[in-house]
Amino acid sequence: MPIADSGKLVNFRTDFVIGPSISPKKIAKLNSLRRNLHKNGLICQNPRGIGYGNASQRVGKNKFIITKTQTGGKPRLTSNDYITIVETHPKESRVVAKGPGTEIGPSSEAITHGVIYNMDNGDGKIRFIAHVHGIIHKHSKELGIPTIKENVKYGSYDLTKSIKRLFKNNPAVRELCIFSMGKGHDGGIIAFGKTQEKINKIMTHYLKEAKKLAG
Repeated sequence: MPIADSGKLVNFRTDFVIGPSISPKKIAKLNSLRRNLHKNGLICQNPRGIGYGNASQRVGKNKFIITKTQTGGKPRLTSNDYITIVETHPKESRVVAKGPGTEIGPSSEAITHGVIYNMDNGDGKIRFIAHVHGIIHKHSKELGIPTIKENVKYGSYDLTKSIKRLFKNNPAVRELCIFSMGKGHDGGIIAFGKTQEKINKIMTHYLKEAKKLAG
């Protein structure tokens, strides 16, 4: 059954399959990553009460656990704040989520995460993904962060095509494990890695350098 679209903040349809809740042990590493990003203000909530930023962990060939939509304002999350994506269909603007009965769907970037996981070369180097906002994006050009050139809407099929082009045409994306979502999603930065420690290291580095540039 379809899940509510959380006030039109999500640009795709979510079909829901009833399943067991996610155990705290299974999301321990992901939760640690997300908590650290929130602590550094990279995942948060704006003055209008809209949460931003999300994180996910791959748990199977086409499956990943991701934060639910509008959880950015919470300092700490529980199992109820995560949902498992079992299918991603970018062309149809649709995902299939699995978990206990709920009206709250996945993050608005769930399709984006699914496409990035599919960019893995088979070496398992893309196991975690974080989408953050803030000062890093403002200084992405000076920091040498690869950037999507097209002005495309977040969570859309057009964005997934732009991501694929960026991975194909810019080797630095895989080398640095980070890219900017450009004008279509102002403030959006995505980092990915084999471990949550890898993403924390990437974000800590670029946050530090961005603050230097900001003076």
